[in-house]
This record gives sequence, C-alpha cells and structure tokens, in this order.
Amino acid sequence: VLWAFLRTYSLTPPLTCCAAPPTSDFLSTILPVCAPFCFFSLSFECRIAELRVWRVPKRFSAFVEQVVRGVISDTTPRDLSAIACDVAGGMVLQLFFILIPRFGENARDVYFEYVEALLQRSDEQIYNRQFRRFASSKTGSRLVENLLNTAPPDLIDDLFRQRFRGNFEKLIEHDTSNFVVQELLANLTAEGQFRTAFQELEPTLVPERFARRTGVFAAVCVCAVRFRALEQEITRLILKAISCENEPKAFAERLLQYGVQGAVVLQETLQFGNNANKVAVDSILAQSREKLEMWAKDATASRALEVMLESSVESSAKRRLISKLIPSACDLAVDPVGSHIVEKMYELSNIERRRELAETLVAQMERLRESVHGRIIAYKCKLRQFLDEDASWAQEEEARSRKKSFFDDLLEGDVDHALESHKARRRGKSAEGKSSRLSARPGDALFNELAALGFGSSTSARGGNRDRDRDRDEAASSADEAKGEAETEHKTKSGKQKKREKRRKTEQARAGLDSVLAAIEGTKKKKSKKSRKADADGDANE
Repeated sequence: VLWAFLRTYSLTPPLTCCAAPPTSDFLSTILPVCAPFCFFSLSFECRIAELRVWRVPKRFSAFVEQVVRGVISDTTPRDLSAIACDVAGGMVLQLFFILIPRFGENARDVYFEYVEALLQRSDEQIYNRQFRRFASSKTGSRLVENLLNTAPPDLIDDLFRQRFRGNFEKLIEHDTSNFVVQELLANLTAEGQFRTAFQELEPTLVPERFARRTGVFAAVCVCAVRFRALEQEITRLILKAISCENEPKAFAERLLQYGVQGAVVLQETLQFGNNANKVAVDSILAQSREKLEMWAKDATASRALEVMLESSVESSAKRRLISKLIPSACDLAVDPVGSHIVEKMYELSNIERRRELAETLVAQMERLRESVHGRIIAYKCKLRQFLDEDASWAQEEEARSRKKSFFDDLLEGDVDHALESHKARRRGKSAEGKSSRLSARPGDALFNELAALGFGSSTSARGGNRDRDRDRDEAASSADEAKGEAETEHKTKSGKQKKREKRRKTEQARAGLDSVLAAIEGTKKKKSKKSRKADADGDANE
C-alpha cells in the first residue's frame, strides 16, 4: 500500500487521485485508486494521468518528504539493507530515488543522506560489501540502476572510480550485475570515463560471451554513438565476437540472429561516424531482395532498415536500398510492419523515386484498397491524385519537399539560410518570367509578321517595289523604337512599384515570423499561468 501510495504521487502532473472531489481524509480517497496500481501500475498509469481530475497540492511534498526522512532516520542500516533486497520493500526504496528530486532546495541533501544510509560510503569495507550485495541481488540491482539513473555527475564519477573500475569482469560475468554495468554505461557523463571502461571491457567481451551478454555489447555501442568515440575499435570487436572477420557481408544477418539486442547492436553500428558504419551498410546492401523484404516485414529487423533510411548514411546507399525494395512495395504496403518501411521510403525519396514507387503501388491499387494498411499507404503517397493528374501531383510533391527543407532550417534555428533559400527561389521565378516577357516583345512579333508576309531580304526575289519595302521597314523600325521607349518608361515606373511591393511583403513576412515566435512565447506563458492557477486550486481544495 505504501508503494502504491507513493507511486501515485510519482506520476507526472496533471495527476488524478480519485474520480470524485477530494475529501478531508486524503488516504480514504486515494487508496481505492492505489489498489489497482499494486497490479496494473505500468499499464494504467498513463490512462489515469489523462483524466486530469485534480492535481496533488504542493504541500503534499512535505508529507512525502516526512515519510522518506522517517525511513532513513528510523531504520537501521542492517534493516534498510534487508528491505532493499526484499521483493516488496525494495520497490518502495527504488521509488524514493524518483521522489527525492522533488523536494526542492533540500533534495540534494536528502538524496545523499539516503545514499549514505543505503551504501554507508564513509566505511570503505562496508561500502564495497553493500554494493556487491545489491548488484548481485535481483531486487537490489534494480535499486542500484535507479541510483545510477538519478545520481548527479559527481556521484556517478565516485561510483565509477570506487566501485566499477577494476571490477568490470566480475560484474559482467554475473547474471544480474551485468545489467548494472549496462545502466552505468548509459549514464556516463564524460568521454574519458567511457574510454577507461572500454579498456577494461574489451578483453572480457570475447566471442564466447556475446550470446549471453549481447546487452552489454549494445550498451557499449549506444555509448560510442553518444560520445562519437572508439567506433572503429568497437566495429572490429563485434566482427570478432560474431566470427565475421573473414566474411563482413554476413555482419547484419549474424547480428539479427541474436534477437532484439542483436538488432540494437546493428542499429547503433549503422549510426557510427568516420566511415565506421560501412561494414553494417554493405552487409545490408549485399542481401537479396527477398531477404530484405523478409526483414522489412519483421518487427525486429525492420527497425534496422528504418535507422539506415533515417541516419546519416550516404545518400547513394539509401537509394540502393530503396531501389531494391521498390519492386516489393505492394507486398510491404499491406503488411502491418512493412507499411512503415514503405512510408519511410516515400518520405525520404526524391521526386523521381517517389514517382517510381507510386507507379509500382498504383499497379495493384485494388489490393491496397482491400487492406487497412494499404489504404493508409495510398493516402500517405497521394495515389488517387497521382492517378487523376500526374502533373499536379509532381508539383505538389516538389512544393512539399521545398516546404519541408524550409521548415527544417527554421526548426534548426537557421532562419537566415531559410530566408535566403526562399529568396533564391523567388529570384529564379522572376528571371524565368522576365525571359518569357522579353521573348514576347511586340516589336519582335511585328518583325516576324512582316517576314512571314514576304518583307525583308526576300522581297527583291518576289519582285516587289524596293522603295515601298524600305518605307515599310523604316516605319516598322520607328514603331519598334517608340514602343521600346514606352515600354522602358513603363518598366522603370513598374520596377519602382515592384521594389516597394517587395519591401512591403518582406516586412510582412518578418512581422509574420515575429508574430509566430510571439505566439509560441505566449502559449508558454499561458501554460505556466494555467499551471500556477491549477496549483492554487489544488492548495485551496486541500
């Protein structure tokens, strides 16, 4: 009951505690909701949080802090250690690591008091014994994982130097404590720590351990991607661990045989930089179309294909993968998993590849209509519009690509680049319009009409009157000159007007951008104001 009570409080606000307004007896209202949490917390907590009935008052934190401090001060270290390794009591102590950071100014002091009560860091011998006991216990190891998840950088560094360095081999060998090592790698704060850890881990990550400790290999790969370090060394280590040194093209296939963790290793190696992902990319592209189609329909292997399409892999490699999968696009589109791959293929392709993909899908339109996933793909790829008007479909897809790149620049903060790209496109359009107007000048049209009627150099051959032809030519030339002068004067005036209009539109665009940013700031302020008001209402309800 204590765990369920505190677990309810640990949910991120807005938080519902009961379906009815709160009464004076807080426990009597919260316990009916706590009871299901004892069994269905993970599946129901998000749904309950969406009800938004009322928020926990701020002053409730003082009560929770009192409970935590009471456990720390009134429990002997021996009893606290026994509770930490108990299946029921350990869940409560794990929850304290989530609750303590909410205590405001006293959070850091309470946190270190709690860690001291658990591990007794002041005594080196007890500290070592307690850590080993917790790390090797199924319940205690989860306590250590929560500690690593919430610890500040200075505590992470102390644990790394005092308890992990020099003990990696023993920790990895144990069936439970190896998960603690994985959590440590996920929470390292400096590249130097990762390099030191890898120096100790490399001799222990032998091929015989890969099948049993695939999660440790995956944690090492995730850490390498985060720090952008040791990527080439880790690739060679994995090739050796899965016996692919002489046949690197089997790299992806071998890793996928190790299930979810093997797929995670493949996904992370695809995100390596400095050309360290070449082995993973080449091994995927070396597969046959049938094999790639099978992977695209698999819930685990398809993640690797998605990562390859979304990551910083070379564009040529992505195009080769898409080209191999396009003939199987319809089979993938009607599959619950493969349809996601088709959607990514369409989203990340250029206009030519999109057209090829759309033509492949349209050829089996009836089959797509019979499937829920096929209908979704038909909608996402705009196949109906592709069938009706091919030209408008292409124009719209090009416009979508331009808008996507424009807003990508805006979201990345490169506003100047986005505006320059937009101006360059506008200049291109105006140059095309100008050339088309120049090619249709009235003087040129008159000259062409006169030439078609037989005037000009061929007039003498027709035996006409030369003087009359010369007079007509001079009259046409003078008419052209007069029209050219009038057009020049008109263009000068219209040019000034266009400059003023362009300046006005630029100012409007900048004002519009400013208004968007102001609206975003206003929304944030409104949310914070609503949050403060909700807190006040919660205090009043209490």
